[in-house]
Amino acid sequence: MNIRGQSLVAGMSTLSMVTLFAAGLSGCNPAGTSDDERAGASPSAEDGSSRERLAEVERTYAPQAANAKPMHSAAHVSARVEDTPTNAVAGKEYELTLVLEVAEGWHINANPATFDFLIPTKLSLEETSGLRLLSVTYPKGGSFRFPSFEEAIAIYEKTVRIPFRVAVARGARPGHLTANGRLSVQACDDKTCLAPSQMPVSFTFEIRGS
Repeated sequence: MNIRGQSLVAGMSTLSMVTLFAAGLSGCNPAGTSDDERAGASPSAEDGSSRERLAEVERTYAPQAANAKPMHSAAHVSARVEDTPTNAVAGKEYELTLVLEVAEGWHINANPATFDFLIPTKLSLEETSGLRLLSVTYPKGGSFRFPSFEEAIAIYEKTVRIPFRVAVARGARPGHLTANGRLSVQACDDKTCLAPSQMPVSFTFEIRGS
């Protein structure tokens, strides 16, 4: 199974599996009413046995469902922008730093990603009047080897600093200028890669004129 296939399997949480299993044991139809209740029949010994089995399933899997890991990449990554100028000048270029914090036990794919089917970490900015993204310098990253891969893949983990340059337009007016962007990430642990997330990223310039 490749990484994309694994991420689909990972999308079903323990709680979802418990719900499906519980419905099968209790004999419920899609409306949530048992066949016996719909027919007006009284509870039988078999019903009691089903309820006991259902209770056993809930006791076994409920703690696992409560402690289940979030199945989306953004739950394991945080992002902030540092080095934003407080006295920017119209017509000038500035270097800022995107700082990522990746949760312990997780990593995200480097840019460029080692394989085409892996989603690289990528910053993009929405069109903003008065500000333009010039370049992003992605670090090389570390190396990680999945048990099922012969080749190691390039990753980012723990704290990652990604420099990027922006240009303030010559005609930008003095005042606050807020830029909004998106960070594409795909988080993986040592066994599974999750579905990628598009995380919002924003920062504000204080422009004092030309």
